[in-house]
Amino acid sequence: GCASCHESASRVVGPSLQEIAKRYKGKKVVAEVAARIRNGSLGRWGDIPHPVYEAMDEKTAGLIAAWILAGSPQ
Repeated sequence: GCASCHESASRVVGPSLQEIAKRYKGKKVVAEVAARIRNGSLGRWGDIPHPVYEAMDEKTAGLIAAWILAGSPQ
């Protein structure tokens, strides 16, 4: 899953979780980020597409998005 492309503090294939949280700090984007987790996206962080995880339910995607946007606390 996520850890194959994202780490907490450093960029791997995709942005770090901290980079994501910093970009969207103070913005109400949980649903938007959750939708990108499930539906994939392209061009937001470079040329590598985010894969589609449509088997993930909306609630789980929302929880993951909220956790990332909160700074991915331990």
